[in-house]
Amino acid sequence: MIQRKQTLYLIFVLVINLVLILFNVNVTKGLLRVTDIDSDKAYFYELGVVKTTVKTEPINEFTNGSLMYSVIAVAFISFIAIFLFKKLPLQMRLVAFNFLFILLVWFNMIYQIYKLNRTSSIELVSSDLNYVTLFVPAILLLFNLLAFKGVKKDIELLASVDRLR
Repeated sequence: MIQRKQTLYLIFVLVINLVLILFNVNVTKGLLRVTDIDSDKAYFYELGVVKTTVKTEPINEFTNGSLMYSVIAVAFISFIAIFLFKKLPLQMRLVAFNFLFILLVWFNMIYQIYKLNRTSSIELVSSDLNYVTLFVPAILLLFNLLAFKGVKKDIELLASVDRLR
């Protein structure tokens, strides 16, 4: 199981997603001004994978549900696919299905930034995008593609061995 390259690629996808979740990696941070409260003060905000923190008088934290759940889904599908090495067609379908969730992670990251910029009661003073975090789904897509190719190669190898019998 661990000798197969696609298993290592799926483990990389799983580990990257766990790092995103456990360390609440920032997507963007900066200063914002809440127009409803006081226009003189700017508050620091951090938009993370799991939760967003806006440091006002009482610190407000709220979870980014769609982004967090899509990252959890990618990690869960990768974890399940690792142990399906005996059922290669099912493993290949799961890895192919994981592409959809990785694209959903990317979409949710961009949507969270867009939603923050378009809120009527919030005016962004400054914003600093974390381009490394925005690039992570591309790395996940690469590892997932390599895992898909490895599973497909195994299926073709087993089919050729069956023809020889």
